[in-house]
Amino acid sequence: MMLKTKKPLPDEALQDKSSQAIIIEFEDKRLKIVGQGTISIKHILQLEPVSLEGFKSTMTLIGLSGRFAPTNIATIVRTFERAVKLAKCKRLDLASYHIMTAKQKNTDKNRLVSLLKFWLDSGFPGIGDDLTKVLPFEGGTASTKSNRLYSVTGGPYSDQEYDDLLSTYWYDYEYGTASLQNTVLNLLHASHSRRPIQYAHLKICDFENIGETNCVKGPRISYPGAKDKGVSGVRLS
Repeated sequence: MMLKTKKPLPDEALQDKSSQAIIIEFEDKRLKIVGQGTISIKHILQLEPVSLEGFKSTMTLIGLSGRFAPTNIATIVRTFERAVKLAKCKRLDLASYHIMTAKQKNTDKNRLVSLLKFWLDSGFPGIGDDLTKVLPFEGGTASTKSNRLYSVTGGPYSDQEYDDLLSTYWYDYEYGTASLQNTVLNLLHASHSRRPIQYAHLKICDFENIGETNCVKGPRISYPGAKDKGVSGVRLS
C-alpha cells in the first residue's frame, strides 16, 4: 500500500515557467532533456506502474522548477538508474532502498536521497509506506567532504555540492540570469568559501601567477586574513 496519493503538477509550476525551466520528456526507453540529450532509463521503466508514474512526475517538476541545470538533472537520473539496476527492484520500499544505498558512493547516495525527498515532498505516488517514514530522517554523509576542505586552495563543499554549484553558476551565466561579475564571485566562493570581508579587500596584486605561495604554484589568489581588519597598516595600498 502506498501512503501518498497522486497530485497534479502545481499550477504555478506550469504557468510561471522561467527562461531556466527545462522540459523533460520520455521517449521509448529514454528520458529526454529537451535541447540537451537523452539518458537510458530501461531499468527505471521496470518499476511498478505507480512508482514509474511518480518518477516521471517528479522529474517533470524538477525540470519546470528551474532549480537544476541540465547536467545536474542528467546526473540525478543516471544515479537513480544505477541504483534501481543494483537493487533489481520493482517497488520503492525500505528493503530496496537499503540495497540501493548499501554499495553507493557517498556522493551518489546523497543524490539518491535528495531525489527521493523531493519526490516525497512533492506528494507524488510510488514510494512505499515504510520508506516514507524513514526518508525525512535521512541526510547527507559527512564523509563526502572533498579534500579541498583540507588543502591550501580548498573549500568546505562535498564533491557533489561543488559540481552542482559550478554547473548551476555557469548555467545561470549562459542564460543571462547572472552577471559576469557575480558569476566570478560565485565561482571563487565555491572553490574557496572565504568570508565576504576577504573578497572586499582583494586587490590586483592578490591575483598571482609567478613563483609560489605556501607551496602552491600557478594561477592563485592570496586572500587577505579575515582577522586583519583594523590592524594598523594592513591593506592600505
